Amino acid sequence: KIDVSMEVKLSENGISKKLIMPLELKTSRNVSSSHFAQTVFYCLLMGDQYNIDIGSGILYYLKSQDEETGKMLKVPVVPHELRSLIIQRNKMAWFASDVQFSSLPPMIDNKFQCGKCISNTSCFLYNKAIEKGTGKGSIGDLFDHVVSHLQEHHLDFFRKWDELITLEEEDLYRFQPEIWNMLTTKCDDDLCLNNMYLDSKSIEAIPNGEGNKRFKCKFSRQMGRMNFVLDTQFCVGDHVIVSSERAHRTVASGFIENIAPNHIWLTLDRTPRSGPKSRTDFEIESCHGFAGLSENESLSSYLEIDIHETLYRIDKDELASNMRLVRQNLVSLLVDEETARLRKLVVDFVPPVFNHANEIMSDYEDMKNLNEDQRKAVKLALDAEDYAIILGMPGTGKSTTIVQIIKTLVRNGKSVLLAAYTHSAVDSILSKLVIEGIDVLRLGTKAKVQPDIWPFLLDVEKFDSVNSFRSFIESKQVIATTCLGINQFDYCIIDEATQVTLPICVGPLRFANRFLLVGDDFQLPPLVRNREAIEKGMSKSLFTNLTERHTRAFTKLRYQYRMNEDIMNLSNCLIYDYKMICGTPTSSSRHLSIPKWDDDFLSRFHKDQENHCNMECWLRIVLDPKKPVIMVDTDNLEANESRGLNQNIMEASLVEQCVKAMVVGGVHQKEIGIITPFRHQIKLLTQKFKDMTDIEISTVDRFQGREKEVIVISLVKANTDYKVSDILKDYRRLNVAITRARSKLIIFGSKSTVSASELMRHIIEHIEVAQMVYKLKDKNAPYWHVIPKIDASSGIIENIPKVDKLPKQHTNLGVPEILLRNNQLLRGITIDLNPT
Repeated sequence: KIDVSMEVKLSENGISKKLIMPLELKTSRNVSSSHFAQTVFYCLLMGDQYNIDIGSGILYYLKSQDEETGKMLKVPVVPHELRSLIIQRNKMAWFASDVQFSSLPPMIDNKFQCGKCISNTSCFLYNKAIEKGTGKGSIGDLFDHVVSHLQEHHLDFFRKWDELITLEEEDLYRFQPEIWNMLTTKCDDDLCLNNMYLDSKSIEAIPNGEGNKRFKCKFSRQMGRMNFVLDTQFCVGDHVIVSSERAHRTVASGFIENIAPNHIWLTLDRTPRSGPKSRTDFEIESCHGFAGLSENESLSSYLEIDIHETLYRIDKDELASNMRLVRQNLVSLLVDEETARLRKLVVDFVPPVFNHANEIMSDYEDMKNLNEDQRKAVKLALDAEDYAIILGMPGTGKSTTIVQIIKTLVRNGKSVLLAAYTHSAVDSILSKLVIEGIDVLRLGTKAKVQPDIWPFLLDVEKFDSVNSFRSFIESKQVIATTCLGINQFDYCIIDEATQVTLPICVGPLRFANRFLLVGDDFQLPPLVRNREAIEKGMSKSLFTNLTERHTRAFTKLRYQYRMNEDIMNLSNCLIYDYKMICGTPTSSSRHLSIPKWDDDFLSRFHKDQENHCNMECWLRIVLDPKKPVIMVDTDNLEANESRGLNQNIMEASLVEQCVKAMVVGGVHQKEIGIITPFRHQIKLLTQKFKDMTDIEISTVDRFQGREKEVIVISLVKANTDYKVSDILKDYRRLNVAITRARSKLIIFGSKSTVSASELMRHIIEHIEVAQMVYKLKDKNAPYWHVIPKIDASSGIIENIPKVDKLPKQHTNLGVPEILLRNNQLLRGITIDLNPT
């Protein structure tokens, strides 16, 4: 980024000029030609931004050897020098492009330049492992010093992971060119929202704990079809790029905060603006006048006009993960002297050492509150000289165990680095540590941290020197962050370790003498998009690699305190071979509480004489608190999925009736979660519950580590071909979906279709033996109920007097997804027709 954009007054040959220029600040004392080149490139970029020729830039050295106040230099843009720089830039771009994705330029072989290069370790490692280099020539001694310790299996390790990371990068880069090169009229409607207005009154500045601010903004369209946001692949938490339609340049980036049918809330790194506008006094040669730059102008009023006049484009950014950091972790593991011990453990698989006479002792009073598995896990962690691994089954108190381990370590004067895959997992543990009175420090952005942890965020503005900052950091015994955001600690503890790829996991481990991995490899694996990378092992975590080789470093937590026994046994039959155990009689026998169960609350759904439940009400049967697990089989209904969209309108209507009945019966909205594997079904369900914002609707992945009193699962797949998606064949995702429920689990789906998945067939067989399958017998069952409209506070706004027939789903059309994507009319017909 350009440090400063300046409006400069110059006097040359008696002529006064007012020009805009970039200002580049340098803390270095020495003038360098690379600094001049950088400033020239900034002139080029700024010229493109303002659509004028920027003839010069300013380079300012803050610590000049010649002058106490620093040294300022004017850097002219010389045409032949600029041409040479662009040629060099294009050469680098060519090597970085898909044309030569697996190749790099030849090594320079210059001892002086290579010795001062900050990337020489990465360069030498790549040359030796990938290009079979030997380091002959002037760089020989330097080359050997960096990589001579590496054996062939180390190089094989690097080759494997370099290939896997490259495959994943290719998948992540796939949609990047569309953001920058494709016209709005031709971009994919699923990944791009165009012609969006910014609501200026919605802008809210949010401090992020790092001395900066982020901005919460609402975008919408003034005209166009309804519910357009729901027809996209945008989801809460996705990374996005915001650009101006007029100039198509990036004006902000950030994350999706909330989604509604006709607008979207974003949290951005800056307030969006459309770009510079010329003032009336603008003159190309002598006066670069632009609105908003002069100190005499009201910038706020300019922004107000700018916002109302500007149309924005919002693109989903698939490259939100930091692959550069992942590669750096890999290089550091193999090359750095400080990681030699870690390298032996995670690459050479040297067996870990345990010292059962360890002087670290746990408090007996604290240990009395733990079960036998948790006490065993604490002891294993404290005895470890290298590492220990804890597999925690769902609801078994992994966080409680981690907190006890940290308390014991802190009490014995040890420092701890706590990391996890998600911010929520980190904050959950920190909240418990804070209650115990342990002084913690949280690293991260305020917008992603739970409010109760804000007081413990690092605030860099309160330090007036590096020494005071260092002293503050070193005074903290527990420092917490995510695995992608990270001194030396005594221990590093990584929660959700089974969700982290090996190179990411290695990042925080590099800074500790011992480490503890906590997770469950029967739940979500590391997120890897590229299918070939998955097949070649990228989704196999360090947690799994180590447990397969050294079982003595591994222990399990089996006693769960979350689920009703019937829900637990569903997971047991699928995954844990009945080794998971109810921790207390209370958890074993827990049932959903519906306060108005005996008050005939379902009569609100039975006011239409034409549509009634005949002999039995399927809602009463499904919601019965005495049935902790129930599958609603839709085979008798005309409930086929919408082909090409992974959407089932009929099933969504059944879910709507079921959930709204629970709310009318007194179940709090926050205690209900709806899980479905497919984004189009999420969009449809989100629309049906748009006034009930406390009901959480999401994919399995976003529910990891969470729990609800009742979980409703919409399987969606229903077709005469008996085809199911790979998601319904993934035992880990199915396990997570099942085990989010505490008291009641309701599954909607076509038994005949989803039984095509061996895993689902196994689950259904277990449910049938326990007589927990309810088959909707009448194809008119979805129309028997009057569905009330409910607001966010669970108040009934109105009873809809008549339930119209749901739109018939066109299962025989077989419309290909690509045709729907490119044809707006077909999308409007096939996607949700808003039956409510």
